[in-house]
Amino acid sequence: MMAFATGKRFMRPTLKYWTFLFTIIAIIFAVLLGSFAGSWFSLTPDEQSMVRGMFSKLAPFPFLGGLALVMILGTMVSLLFRYYIIPVLLLAEKARLITTVNPAYRIAPSGARELVYLTEVINDSAEAYQKLQNEVDEQIRSAKNELHEERNRLAALMAELPSGVLVCNISGQILLYNHQAQ
Repeated sequence: MMAFATGKRFMRPTLKYWTFLFTIIAIIFAVLLGSFAGSWFSLTPDEQSMVRGMFSKLAPFPFLGGLALVMILGTMVSLLFRYYIIPVLLLAEKARLITTVNPAYRIAPSGARELVYLTEVINDSAEAYQKLQNEVDEQIRSAKNELHEERNRLAALMAELPSGVLVCNISGQILLYNHQAQ
């Protein structure tokens, strides 16, 4: 059984599938029975007695048609869940993996063509996100290196000064001082 841990409460796909399928079956047979009841009550008593005699010959065909319709719609619902609903839920879970845990992860395309296209778009976005993140990390490293070099230059300059020098921040904390100031 698949568990979709996204922090939101979703109905399990299997429960959603069976609920959807049984609702379709109930609607089909409710329409059939409603049609029979409506037809029956619109007949005169003489017509009702004539239909009673032919009921065993007439009744199986609408119900067989209903069963065929249930099988066709059941197959379509199964295909819908197999190629769209479940892959969309998996795709959402994998996309969350990229944004929260592993930016280098890429999703293998699967499912219907539309979902394969969506997967490609998500992978392209993840690639751009990772590239941007790497650029930001590189800029931070570069800025830290430049700051370290500047600090070393300042310390070397201060060491060469003949008088004592203190460098403080706004709060009055001493940040740098030379040997003469010590």
